[in-house]
Amino acid sequence: EHCAQQGLQLTHGFLLKVAQLYDLVRARHGLMLVGFSYGGKTSSYHTLASALTTMKAKGQLGGANVTYSVICPKCFTLGELYGAFEPITHEWADGVLAVAFRGYAR
Repeated sequence: EHCAQQGLQLTHGFLLKVAQLYDLVRARHGLMLVGFSYGGKTSSYHTLASALTTMKAKGQLGGANVTYSVICPKCFTLGELYGAFEPITHEWADGVLAVAFRGYAR
C-alpha cells in the first residue's frame, strides 16, 4: 500500500532490502543506514515503518506503532551528540542522542 501511495516500484530488490531491514530491526536495538545517494535508504525505512504501523492498525500479528528519528551525527560535536560534563557549572548536559533515547523510553 505504501509503495503505491508513494509512487514506488515494488521490485524484488526493493522488497528484499525492506525484508533485510526488518530482520535487522528485530535483531538489533538500533541501526544505521549508509549508502549512495538515491540508493533507497529513506524509501526502505519509510516503507517498513508504514507497513508495520498499518499492520498494527489492522490488528495483524507482527505489527507495531513505529516511531523513528533521523539524526545526522556530522552536524554535532561529540559533546553535543552524546552529552558532556560542563566544568564551570559541574553539571551534565545531555546530548541529542540521550534526549532522543529518553523520549522513546517514555
